[in-house]
Amino acid sequence: MATSILRSLSLGVSAMAVCTAMPAVAQEAAPEDTLGEIVVTAQKRADNLQDVPIAITAISGEDLAKYEQATIESIAQETPGLSFSRAGGQNFIYLRGIGSDIQGSASDPSVALNIDGAYVGRFELGSTQFFDLERVEVLRGPQGTLYGRNATGGVINMISRGPGDEFDARLRLSYSSWDRKEIEAAVGGPLDDDGIFGARLAVRWSKDNGFTDDLDPAGTNDIDDQDVLGVRGTVTFAPGPNVDIKVVVDHTRMESGNTSIRPLDNLGLAETLGAAPTEFGETRNDLPTFDEWDTTGVVAQLDVDLGGNLSLTSITANRTFDQEFLFNTDGTEVDITRTQFIRDYKSFTQELRLNYNSEALRAVVGAFYLEEDNNGVLGLPRIGGVPSPRSFILPAMTETESYALFADATLAITPQFSIIAGIRYSEDKKDDLTGFAIIPNADGLFGGGSYNPVATRDVEQKWDAWTPRFGIEFEPNEDILVYATASRGFKSGGLNSYDLNAPFDPEFVWSYEAGVKSELMGGRMRLNGSVFHYDYSDLQVSTFINGFTVVTNAASAKINGFELESTVRAAPGLTLVGSVGYLDAEYEDFLSPFGRTPTGDTNVVDVSGNQLRNAPEWKLVGGADYEGDLGTNMVVFASARATHTSRTFFSQFNEDVASNGALTLVDARLGVGSDDGRWQVAVFGKNLTGEDYFANVVRFTSTSDPAKDTLGIGNALGYPAQGRQIGIQAIFDF
Repeated sequence: MATSILRSLSLGVSAMAVCTAMPAVAQEAAPEDTLGEIVVTAQKRADNLQDVPIAITAISGEDLAKYEQATIESIAQETPGLSFSRAGGQNFIYLRGIGSDIQGSASDPSVALNIDGAYVGRFELGSTQFFDLERVEVLRGPQGTLYGRNATGGVINMISRGPGDEFDARLRLSYSSWDRKEIEAAVGGPLDDDGIFGARLAVRWSKDNGFTDDLDPAGTNDIDDQDVLGVRGTVTFAPGPNVDIKVVVDHTRMESGNTSIRPLDNLGLAETLGAAPTEFGETRNDLPTFDEWDTTGVVAQLDVDLGGNLSLTSITANRTFDQEFLFNTDGTEVDITRTQFIRDYKSFTQELRLNYNSEALRAVVGAFYLEEDNNGVLGLPRIGGVPSPRSFILPAMTETESYALFADATLAITPQFSIIAGIRYSEDKKDDLTGFAIIPNADGLFGGGSYNPVATRDVEQKWDAWTPRFGIEFEPNEDILVYATASRGFKSGGLNSYDLNAPFDPEFVWSYEAGVKSELMGGRMRLNGSVFHYDYSDLQVSTFINGFTVVTNAASAKINGFELESTVRAAPGLTLVGSVGYLDAEYEDFLSPFGRTPTGDTNVVDVSGNQLRNAPEWKLVGGADYEGDLGTNMVVFASARATHTSRTFFSQFNEDVASNGALTLVDARLGVGSDDGRWQVAVFGKNLTGEDYFANVVRFTSTSDPAKDTLGIGNALGYPAQGRQIGIQAIFDF
C-alpha cells in the first residue's frame, strides 16, 4: 500500500511538474497564445470560470466531439473526483466519494444532473445526450443552496448549443472497433434579419456490434452494444428588446442486447452445473436479452430584463422515460436466473428566479417545484436450483413532490473582498406502493403468469431540510481568486422499492472548502486548486439480506482531500493539461449486514475505517494537445491523455474481488485539417494499452449455489468495461 501511494504521488508530482516547468522558459505570450475565458452558469448566471468560488471542470462541446466523448463515463476519465459505475440498466455517478448505487423508484442519486437548466432525476436520461453541446460543467462539492435536493456530491450541468447569431452547420462521422458507426449532424442560425427567431436541429446516430463477443449461438448475439438515435430541436424567440424565449425538445431511442457480466468467484450455481469459463471480452449468453428505452424532454426558458440590474428567469420542463429490460443475471449459458424490468417515468419541474447583478451585489432568489411519477416492476425468475421454476415479482409505484425556496448573495465589502451567504429550504414527500408475489412461471414479466401479491406496503413519507452556504472571496488582483466556503448538502430519504423493509432517512453532508483560482504568465497558464473536509452523516448504503437488496443508513463518514488542475499554453500550438486528486474517504462507526452467521443469524460486519465505494485515493491526469502549420492551408494536430486511478472498491466491505486495482488508461488522437477549421480527419484510440477492468462489481444471492455460499454473501459478478478502441473520424464545420 505504501509503495502504491508513493508511486501515485510521484506520478502526480511529475505530471504537474511537466505542466508548470515547461512554460517557465517560454517567451511572453501573444494574445492568440493565451487560454481565453471560459463562461459557466454554475451560479445560475453567466460568469468567468475563474471568478466562481466552486471547484468546476468545464468541457467544451468541441472537445467532446473531437475526443469521441459521448457519455458521462467518458468525461469521468479526465475529471478529478468523478467516478462512474453502472448496473441493472442504470448509471451511477460519484463525486469526491459521494454517490449512490441504489436502484428503485423511491430512491434518488446523490449527484444532481441538469440538462439545459432543468433538473433530471435519473442519470440514464442524460447518458446519450452528449451531442451538439455547448459545454458540460462538473461542479464538485455540495450544491445544496442553488441546486438543492440530491446535490450532496455535486452537480453535472449539460448545456446544449443554441442557434447562435450566424448560420452554422456541422457534421461528424466516425468508424471504429466493434463495427461502431457514428453520425452527428447539426444545423442552426437566425431565421430572420432582425434576429427575432432562431432555430437549431441536431441528430446523433450510433450503432455497433458490442465490445464483448458472445460465444453461444443461442439468444442475443450482440451484447455490450448500442443502437442509439437522438434528435434535439431548439427554437428561440425575442418578442421584445428585453425578452428572450427558448424551447428545447429532445427525443432519444436506445436499443441493445444488454450488458455482459462475468462470474468472479466459485460461489455461482452456474459453475457447479458446468458453465464454461470465458476470457475478458467474451461471454456465453443463451437468452434473448435486451435493454430498450425511449426518453423525451421539453425545456422552456423565459428570460426578462427588468432593468435596474434585475432579471427574471423561468424554466419549465417535462421529461418521460420508458424502459424494458431483460438481463442474464448469472452471465453464463446455464439458465439460473434472469433480471427483468419495466419502468415508466414522468417528471415536471418549474424553477423561477430573480437575479440582481451589480458590482457591489450579485444575488438570486427563487422557488422550485418537482413532481415525479416513477413506476416500475422488477421480475426475478429463478430457474435452476429450486424444485420448480418460479418468479419473484415486485411492482413499485412512487409519487414524489418537492418544494424549495432559496436565496444566495455575494456582497463586495471592498473591491477585493466579498462575503457569500445563501440558504435553501426543501421539502420532499414520497408516496410508495410496493408489492411482492411469487408465481409459478419461469419468465415472469415477459412470459405470462398470474400476479397475486402475498404482501404489500403503502407508505407516505415526508422530509425537509435547511441547506445554507457561507463563504468569503478575496481577489488580490484580477488574475487570482482565493475563496473559503462552508455549505450543507441534503439528499432526500427514500424507500426500498423492491422489498418491504422500512423507509431510510435522508443523508447530509457539511463541506468545508478552501481554494484558489489563478491565471498566470500573462494568461498562458490556468492553475486552480482546492482542499476540502466533509462531515458526511446518515449515508444511504445498500447490501444484500436474505436475497434482497436492502438500504440502510450508515452512521457517518469523513472525507478529506485536495485537487489541483492546470492548463498551460507551453508554446505556440502546444497546450499541456494535468490534474491531481487525492481522497481520504472512510466510513466511521458503520455496522453493515453481510450474509449470515453459521447459526443462521444476520452477520453484521464492522466496516469502520473502510474506504468509501467508488472513492479511489488517487486520480492523476496528464496530457498534451498540439497543432502545427503544415503549409498549403493545412495543419497537423495531435493529442494524448493518460489517467491513473488507484484501487477502487465497489462495496463498503472493501473486498479485493469487488474492486478494480490500480488502473492507467491512455487515449490519443492524430490528424490533419484545414487552417480555417472547416474540416479535419483523424485517427484515434481509447484504452490503447487494452486494460481489462470493471464498470462495477456486485454480489447476487440469486445466482449462488447454496451448497457453496453457505453464509449467503452472494456470488460476485463484474460488469466489464470497454476494451481497446481504434477508429477514424472526420469533422466538417460549414
